[in-house]
Amino acid sequence: MTVPDVSARSDFVAPAWHHRGIRYFIARIRRPLITGLILTTTVFAGCSSDAPPKATPTTAVRISTTTAAPPTAKVKFSNGPSSVVGTGGPAALAAADEKRARQVVQSYINVASWAPLSGQPSATKLSSLISSELAAYLEAHPDDALVFGDQVSTTKATAMSAKVTLHAIMNPDGTPGAIAAEIATRSTNGRGSTKRSGELLLRPFDGTWHIIGFQLAVTRDPGDGSQAATTTTKVAP
Repeated sequence: MTVPDVSARSDFVAPAWHHRGIRYFIARIRRPLITGLILTTTVFAGCSSDAPPKATPTTAVRISTTTAAPPTAKVKFSNGPSSVVGTGGPAALAAADEKRARQVVQSYINVASWAPLSGQPSATKLSSLISSELAAYLEAHPDDALVFGDQVSTTKATAMSAKVTLHAIMNPDGTPGAIAAEIATRSTNGRGSTKRSGELLLRPFDGTWHIIGFQLAVTRDPGDGSQAATTTTKVAP
């Protein structure tokens, strides 16, 4: 079943950077790719390169980290086209790499958003999908963590749609050096809704992909007539 692109809905307001996000990530990492030094180190905004940030002991807000069984029928995924940029190699992302990257992004959507909103438990852990540096950053920055994922909701979500489009940055030898995954999700609970859009930045690691950075906006509408709140943040390597 094809799911409409939620970012094209009349009630969806994309952030000002939405159409510049992919170019932002490509500009940040394409040059190191060309020189063959891509992603040898990861430095996060607001984090010291010498040591990971320390978690706030009493005020940290924790998003759900163990949730959702493999994608449920309640989450309807649709795949946008994949594309590549780089300095040579194949003109398309290898099927195996595309499959693994999409699985990681779909698992992130299930774990960080659908499961806490719907209350459906899962064995997947968020720590298996993100880099240790990003995990440390989210622990120390609760406001950014609440853009990256959702907290458990007392009003359970009943449906979610999600579209994922991949943009791969290729190394000169034709292997993928990184992927910018463009996402647009919308969950509903019969009255209110939660919408999230933007990009996740992934890098290959031990035969799979890990999320190492993101640029996202989330709009939470309680559906009770009060003003919907939109929050944006960027955590880039």
